[in-house]
Amino acid sequence: MHENGYSEWLSTLAHRRDGYTLAVVGGELDIATACTLHRFLQSLLAEQPRIVVETTKLTFTDAIGVGVLLRAGAAAADNGGWVRLAGARPQLRWLLVHFANGHLLPDYDSVEDAVGGKYSPARHVW
Repeated sequence: MHENGYSEWLSTLAHRRDGYTLAVVGGELDIATACTLHRFLQSLLAEQPRIVVETTKLTFTDAIGVGVLLRAGAAAADNGGWVRLAGARPQLRWLLVHFANGHLLPDYDSVEDAVGGKYSPARHVW
């Protein structure tokens, strides 16, 4: 375990794995919690440029939250890495398709698929 954070609306937990970091995020990701997630992801990227963000525990995400994820993905790419999402709910998938062009920050069915880069483009979006 690397870092554990909790606020009233957002929880974060990181686990170092072989070749990547698993970041588990839960709660609400919006204007009130975006800075918390930004700092969390930046601290992880400073140590490891490959992060899988497990999102099944996110109950709400808005466009600002997606922006934080996109910025982290761009920062990782600048350092030869990536940020991949695992297990996004339909609302987050919809936001990814409409604000992130669907492929700039891909969502995978599972952490294992994300680590392996096994992308399923046939995912249903609202």
